[in-house]
Amino acid sequence: MKILKKSFVGRAQMSQGALIAFLLTGLVVRSEATIYTLTSSPSVVTFDTSSGLTGWQENGGANQLSLQSLYYSVGGGAVSALTGPAVVTHGANGLTATYTVAGVVTVADAITVNGNTLGEQIKFTNLSGSASTISIFQYSDFILGSAPGSQTLNMTVINSTQASANQSGGGAALQWLGQLTGGAVEVQANGSGAPFGPFNGSATSLNNTTLSASGTAVFGYEFDGSLAPSNSLTISETAALTVPEPSSVALICSGMIALALLNRRRRGA
Repeated sequence: MKILKKSFVGRAQMSQGALIAFLLTGLVVRSEATIYTLTSSPSVVTFDTSSGLTGWQENGGANQLSLQSLYYSVGGGAVSALTGPAVVTHGANGLTATYTVAGVVTVADAITVNGNTLGEQIKFTNLSGSASTISIFQYSDFILGSAPGSQTLNMTVINSTQASANQSGGGAALQWLGQLTGGAVEVQANGSGAPFGPFNGSATSLNNTTLSASGTAVFGYEFDGSLAPSNSLTISETAALTVPEPSSVALICSGMIALALLNRRRRGA
């Protein structure tokens, strides 16, 4: 009986230890990344502190955004991802994630959802006592219509401080506009759906392409600015996502079927 009792106690202690270890592991995972959800009908947007924006849905439909993340470079140095913001303030339809870069620059990324429009302001401030040049990169991977391989992307440099992107695929459409007064804007697109430039470590700047890409299209932009001590620059951008409602899709399909039947009858006559 004593042997059985010891065995039972030992197993209980092992189970308790395993449970504590599991809970601690869960706490560690949670501390590494926090996911925030922003809502403004018909949009639901998700933000992950370890990678950036990871979702954009309308009317409870398919996710239209795989990833939109920020990178930075100070003084033309190495390009690194902005992850793990020091401070996050958030509300129902907006949040601000603040990052500190090597104690030299702060980057405050403010995101707001308003209906089918996503607004973003990225403010970077020089904390040092000397002038500093900083580049902010943003990589965007939209999966419009959740139909890889059927997207078209047109990028345009409007002037040295503004750029736009128009992307469509699977019935969904995206319009993006970004600008930085007092700095320079560069863009790049890729039709393979793969990261490029600083996002895969092969370069430190984008090549300012203004191209059309077909396929699983991705795009990125770069904002470059020179900051005097204690000075700031602010990037402003808007992105509008249009996804046909299920009723609209059904109506279009019904119309196509009706046209097909009408053509068949005419041929039969």
